[in-house]
Amino acid sequence: LMYGTGDDDDPTDGSEVLPTLANTGVGSGGFGLTHLGFDGAAWTESGGILGGRTDYAALALIIDDISFVENLTHKLTIAYGKGTTDSDLIKKYGAGLLGVTPILTDEDSFWEVNFDSTYQIYENLSLAGKFGYVNVDRDEDVWGNANSDLDNAYKFTVILRYNF
Repeated sequence: LMYGTGDDDDPTDGSEVLPTLANTGVGSGGFGLTHLGFDGAAWTESGGILGGRTDYAALALIIDDISFVENLTHKLTIAYGKGTTDSDLIKKYGAGLLGVTPILTDEDSFWEVNFDSTYQIYENLSLAGKFGYVNVDRDEDVWGNANSDLDNAYKFTVILRYNF
């Protein structure tokens, strides 16, 4: 469960978005609830599909360490969230006002599914496959056609890892 405050519809009273501490890892915000949509998630270059802001509430169900075959484990993550920034802010002033997109308003939502599998070939060698899908539902009355290219994202990664 994650909750971050959003901005209200008055840009002159400062931002109401909670600040976050950055780490030195991948991404700029360090928060990686999932490996595709969130800032700080591995293998992203621009802070995840949902951007570097935390103006949303999210709930995730994570089922980890599922195994039916020896040396093969799975992890399933299902996340749903809704924006917390007042949609009137974007309607009145546009997304460029805050200089950061994507922003999730109280009229927007997203869901994400990730399925990861890891096969332990040898003690120090493993093969992993990571699949992710994110759907961002932006309200057309708020955004019009802006950010329409952010609606869906897919990811499939194969990783061969040797630990020594």
